[in-house]
Amino acid sequence: MLQISNLSIRFGEKVIFESIDFSLTQKEIVAIVGKSGVGKTTLLKIIAGLIKANTGWVKLNNEVVERPSSKIGLVFQEYFVFPWLNVERNIMTGMKYGQEKLNKDEAGAKTHKLLQSADLLTDKDKYPSELSGGMLQRVAICRTLAANPSLLLLDEPFGALDLVTRIKLHNLINDIFNLTQQGIIIVTHNINEAVSLADRVILLSGKPAHIAKEWRISKPRKNDSFLKLTDEQDNVLEEILKSLDDGVA
Repeated sequence: MLQISNLSIRFGEKVIFESIDFSLTQKEIVAIVGKSGVGKTTLLKIIAGLIKANTGWVKLNNEVVERPSSKIGLVFQEYFVFPWLNVERNIMTGMKYGQEKLNKDEAGAKTHKLLQSADLLTDKDKYPSELSGGMLQRVAICRTLAANPSLLLLDEPFGALDLVTRIKLHNLINDIFNLTQQGIIIVTHNINEAVSLADRVILLSGKPAHIAKEWRISKPRKNDSFLKLTDEQDNVLEEILKSLDDGVA
């Protein structure tokens, strides 16, 4: 589905990362972790076609990614919604630029399904100024999904949320994945979040940064796993924390 080969990028004289190689299957969630400033968000922006790398390439379904596309959805930590539109119409805007061409009835049915899955059905007529942070992020995620992207990129989407809201959104991501089986890449500073959501965790480290380590997690995907990790997840968590403390290069 997604192939990344020999990516490197520099800003001026500073090389941010180099020799980044990995792939993602359609039925996989990958988490990218690493210390602040290591280039995690920059990597996501390159994958999304927002920034050009100095070397290497990104391919989605064997096509080189050179510019933003409706095939790739990106959700940032900030709640990017249109303040002049209510919840329902915010979500429907995603379909205007999506891969599917839907008639009015089909668009209405899809919007209803997304509202229901995100527990926003009773709030569909509210405006962003009336919503909490967690609700705004659910709207942003649903609008991105409305475009029916082949790949979903999440850049610290839960960073500013309280624990209860964070868990609700984790469950939403799990539900979305189980329903669509689309590939997902999530950048996070929260290691517990990474091991509870992902099938694979990639650690960026070093100067310039590179893929220092990688862990695969074989587990059944279930909701509320953030609250109680399996033994395997707990072991991976400890290994990642030790690698970060040791400054793995």
